[in-house]
Amino acid sequence: MSAPVIAVITRTKNRTLLLERAIRSVLSQTRRDWLHVIVNDGGDPAPVDALVARHAAAYAGRVQVIHNPASVGMEAASNIGIRASQSRHLTILDDDDSWSPYFLETLIRELETRQQRFGSVRGVICHSMVVREKVEAGRVLFESQKPFNGWMQSAFVDLDRLAQSNTFIPNAFIFEREAALEVGLFDEGLAVLGDWDFNLRFCMRYDIAVLPETLSFYHQRPSAQGADGNSVVVMSDKHLEYRELLKNRWLRRDLSAGGLGLLMAQHDHRLAAASVQKGARKRSRKLSHILRGFGRLVTGRADATAVEIFRVFRFAGFKGLRRALRAIGS
Repeated sequence: MSAPVIAVITRTKNRTLLLERAIRSVLSQTRRDWLHVIVNDGGDPAPVDALVARHAAAYAGRVQVIHNPASVGMEAASNIGIRASQSRHLTILDDDDSWSPYFLETLIRELETRQQRFGSVRGVICHSMVVREKVEAGRVLFESQKPFNGWMQSAFVDLDRLAQSNTFIPNAFIFEREAALEVGLFDEGLAVLGDWDFNLRFCMRYDIAVLPETLSFYHQRPSAQGADGNSVVVMSDKHLEYRELLKNRWLRRDLSAGGLGLLMAQHDHRLAAASVQKGARKRSRKLSHILRGFGRLVTGRADATAVEIFRVFRFAGFKGLRRALRAIGS
């Protein structure tokens, strides 16, 4: 049997209810040349084996289950799955997340197309949807959804923006195995945010293409605790701690190498944020000025004047309205 084009790495621990959704998501893919590597990180092996056995016919030999006797952490579990498989491409699908059936087919095609034009491209991401849900009585219930990163409309992931915060999630990212080995796999010393660290190191060496289509789904359960919870919620304190540690680590590396790239990126984004806030305050003052003028006029004029003012605003905007106010008040 030839090596699959892509290995899908899924980390799990004692939540087969959610794992089954991830399994069905992989099995529903329109592209079929994949290997699903499930790394059971210290959880009870029996339920995982039973679940995989129920889907044995659909898997048709394209699954590999690894049981860690004790938990080694998210990043180490990912690395175990990567090292245990062979493929040209890699992707991470957490046990509680899901994909569109066209995820693998569309993103691999997009990656190959971009690589024909740009030799620096070694990965690709798509847009993601945040799905809020809850677990009740052994069932996963949908609550709401909203776009995660629909604002990303550039052709490639912006390194400076990525240095500020993680702009995409693991299950939206397909990357070349060879490139991942070159930049280094996931940092096993990080309890959380290992994906952000990996993404940034990857993007510091190679470009990541952006496909503006929503093909991945980031499932969150804000009210859940324990095994059913999300690390970003259950381990929120660690996320804040490790975010500062990572930022300091990257800046030290950059500065020790004689560079100021990450420092300047942070400075630029602070300036941009300040500019946005300044513009908002300016627009607010302008609106207040117009409304005060409108109020003065309405109190001493007939209703026809108010109607005319609103008509001007509708078709001419703020500038036209201010001109009309000046003309009426003269």
